[in-house]
Amino acid sequence: MPRKKKSSLSRLTKAARNIFRGRQEESQEDRITRQQADRDRHATARQAETEDEMHTRQQADRDRHATARQAETEDERHTRQQAEREGTARARQAETQDQRLTRQQAEQEVTTRARQEETEDQRLRRQQTEREGTSRARQEETDTQRLRRQ
Repeated sequence: MPRKKKSSLSRLTKAARNIFRGRQEESQEDRITRQQADRDRHATARQAETEDEMHTRQQADRDRHATARQAETEDERHTRQQAEREGTARARQAETQDQRLTRQQAEQEVTTRARQEETEDQRLRRQQTEREGTSRARQEETDTQRLRRQ
């Protein structure tokens, strides 16, 4: 009797479970090595793509993120934003001066392009979100951090 073929969803679920289990068991050093390899692989892929491919990928990324953001709850949003801030802080500490300048230049170009494409309504919503984020970040920082920033 032939065996029933597993659905692709159950195979993906099993693969995701194995990846998650492996990540829980990896050491901090292994995690950093894996993440650096991921970043290097992404950077290589980005360098190989054409300008058109880059725009298409970035638009798809924005669409995918927007869809995910609409589906998340307020709590999930706060948790995600906090995790993003912590991850960003860790990445900033690890980068060299050269990497920082390259990243800032790329961020500026992406921001400029996104600003040119957004509607008035999107602009107002983005500005409100930025104000809320800045306010929340200021509330979260300690007195020492505040004094250091000033």
